[in-house]
Amino acid sequence: MPMSEDDQPAGEWSDEPDFETPHDPSVPSLVSRIRWGLITFIILAVAVIILAGQNTQEVELRALGWTARAPLAVIILTTVLVTVILDELVGLILRSRRHKRHAERTELERLRRESS
Repeated sequence: MPMSEDDQPAGEWSDEPDFETPHDPSVPSLVSRIRWGLITFIILAVAVIILAGQNTQEVELRALGWTARAPLAVIILTTVLVTVILDELVGLILRSRRHKRHAERTELERLRRESS
C-alpha cells in the first residue's frame, strides 16, 4: 500500500528541503563565542583602564642597559597593546597553518578517491 503525503517522514521524501542542521550542544555557536569574547574584552579593557588611571606616577624603566622614564599608565597600556598584537599575530600564524593542513588533507582525500 503506497504512503500518502501525510504518512511520509518529514524531510525524507518531501519536495521541500530540510534546512535543519544538527547542532552539537557541547560546541558553542559562533555567536555565543563572539558574545563571550566581547564580554571578556570589555571587562579586561575596563580593568586595564582603571589600573592605568590609578597609576599615573612617573617610573623608571630599565631593560638591557636601556633606561627610560614614563608614567606607569603609559607602560601598562603599551604592555597590554603589545601583548594583544603579539597574540593576534600568533593566532594568525596558527590559523594559517591549520587552514593549510586542512587544504592538504582535503586534496589528499580527493586524490585517493580519484585513484580508486
